[in-house]
Amino acid sequence: MRRFGWLWIVPMVLYPLALRAEENERETWAKNHPVSLKSISPDETDFEDLAAFGKAVGDARIVFLGEQTHGDGATFLVKTRLIKYLHEEKGFDVLAFESGRIDCEKSWAAFRKAENTPLENFEVGVFPIWAKSEQVQPLIRYLVKRAKTKKPLEICGFDCQIAGIGLRSELSGDVARMLGRLPEETFPDREQKEICTAFDKLAEGARTPTPEELEAIGKFREKVLALKAGDAFPAEELATWKVWFENLQAGIDVKQADKTKSGAIRDAHMAKNFVELATGKYAKRKIIVWAASYHLMRDPTVIDTLVPKSGGGLKRKPTYLTSTVMGEEVSKKLGKEIYSVAFLATEGEWKLMQSKEATPVPAPRKGSIDDLLSKAGYKYAFVDLKGLPKDHWLRTTRIVARPFGYADTEALWPEVFDAFIFTNAMTPSEQVELMKIDD
Repeated sequence: MRRFGWLWIVPMVLYPLALRAEENERETWAKNHPVSLKSISPDETDFEDLAAFGKAVGDARIVFLGEQTHGDGATFLVKTRLIKYLHEEKGFDVLAFESGRIDCEKSWAAFRKAENTPLENFEVGVFPIWAKSEQVQPLIRYLVKRAKTKKPLEICGFDCQIAGIGLRSELSGDVARMLGRLPEETFPDREQKEICTAFDKLAEGARTPTPEELEAIGKFREKVLALKAGDAFPAEELATWKVWFENLQAGIDVKQADKTKSGAIRDAHMAKNFVELATGKYAKRKIIVWAASYHLMRDPTVIDTLVPKSGGGLKRKPTYLTSTVMGEEVSKKLGKEIYSVAFLATEGEWKLMQSKEATPVPAPRKGSIDDLLSKAGYKYAFVDLKGLPKDHWLRTTRIVARPFGYADTEALWPEVFDAFIFTNAMTPSEQVELMKIDD
């Protein structure tokens, strides 16, 4: 038996060699597969470096553009450049925001009228985290320039929440005007006041209507939806009110649900809204989606979060095992039409535009996709996952990446997203002080 004692040495020798071979394969991939991007500046209009991105998008009718957090200034800039490219070179002409559905309809109408400042028109519909970010202003200027051309980039929204600051004052006015058009006997003065107060609270967002006020909203809804379309109440207007009520109810449900369920309710309704828009109003249009990467992922069940153990080491937690997310729900209906992009960064800082202090981006975990791209020397890069061969190691090997709030998450990433855009250094989102529009 002693003559075989040396055999135990073989695995000790071969394992490090196999591990190093695996590392070499990944490092070689990181150096050769991603496509370097020359700029993330929205002012860079030479799109030659985006040719590989355009080829990967191919005939997709819908492009998802995510973000790690809502405070990623550099990501906002590169998203704006990608949007301009998709609009000008690939024929996309709708930009859908993670913002209120009706809010954004009113915002787009305001852009077309150009009665207010561009920022005021934008924030009628879009959440302030983007509307008031300095890094989103180039996008707003672009929307303004295109709004009255033969090739505008129309904005819409798919969230069930009231998003726009500017809309909140309009909602109460819409309700008051509709009450004034109904027969006098429909609602006595007391009930009219209850209805208006309830809608004021919904518009403010900080207060929830009382049960009595919610009941008043329900009665108002019944009366409005029972109206017959005609000269007094055009069918298009009544259809808008129907959507309004559906989203207001979903928003109420989100507020009243506990934290474990509110996110699922919101994502399910965002998916419903988006599918309705993509298969209805915009059925023959090409749509770009601006939202958090979390909302845009496919198959959340394949993702684990790496969590430190109390005694040291790491454990894998299936964080999203029971999650309902918009991207997964939409993909069930429109998956073949979608190309989805998430974003990665390895250093710098991120900050919500309204915050004073920025948060440092933690160093990436060794061997993660973020780490591989950084060590390969990229400043900016595009990484196509959808076009990888079926036997590629990224399709068969779980690896760490950080598309969700810079947390270490492990997955077979081609099952979750179709691509990554890498910006080595993140910069914070800063609050805009003055809206400047080029002549």
